[in-house]
Amino acid sequence: MNNHQGISWLNDTQAILKFIHKLIHELPELKDRLMDLNEGDLLFSQGDPLEHMYLILEGNITLTRTQPDESEVKLITLGPGSFAGLIAFTTGEPTLTSG
Repeated sequence: MNNHQGISWLNDTQAILKFIHKLIHELPELKDRLMDLNEGDLLFSQGDPLEHMYLILEGNITLTRTQPDESEVKLITLGPGSFAGLIAFTTGEPTLTSG
């Protein structure tokens, strides 16, 4: 057996999302933590301290940054399997983006 076969599923985003969806449906405490957002809704704003990071299960979130001249720059669009707010959550520093 190849040593990498046992963990190869960790590189399969679709398999991980399928597993997470299964857990959510089986564990009510996880289902209660889901958030449904509409286009234009914000999870967090630039400068906010974050007490959570967010796993995107469906759809996309675009992270933006407001420049000193008040213009908004689109940095990246994250899709299913991506985490939003990870850096601010792990460092304890205010988030540098809105999303």
